[in-house]
Amino acid sequence: VHQLGISSMRVEELRILLDNDYMGDNYSSWRFTGNDGWFKSAEPGGIPALRAAYQDNIANADLITVDIGWNNFGVYVCNQLVDYLSKGSYKWTADINSIFETEAEKQAAQEAKDIIGAYIKNYVGEGQIATALTDIFAYSILGYIHNFDIVMEKIYELNPDAQVIVLGI
Repeated sequence: VHQLGISSMRVEELRILLDNDYMGDNYSSWRFTGNDGWFKSAEPGGIPALRAAYQDNIANADLITVDIGWNNFGVYVCNQLVDYLSKGSYKWTADINSIFETEAEKQAAQEAKDIIGAYIKNYVGEGQIATALTDIFAYSILGYIHNFDIVMEKIYELNPDAQVIVLGI
């Protein structure tokens, strides 16, 4: 049994460890890969060594359980809301265009964001707080969905024979 979970990890940080071409968003940089990132000390040798350890454990596992996402909605959303409510701005990006690469993906994401925004406005009305809530929740939800799918692909690339069980969120 190998416990690979790291407290407060979002799906973006797990993707960093499984996708050698991905370095996360600016929130990941603050918490994970930047100069002050406190996950760097989780493995001697920094991110490259941590990636190797994760990928090796996944490649050799018979059973993998995945329980990630609560921090996409708890930690990220709370930090963004506190920052917005205290300073009137976001500390990290809330731009959904930074998540997606193709124009089709960006268009679909904008349509989803419009749905999220309409739902929020129905409860809090029009105004700056509705816009902030829409930006923050759309980024969190759409980023989670997109990056979770990639994480699952990477797990199966590393170990196509593993039994994978998704827990929780």
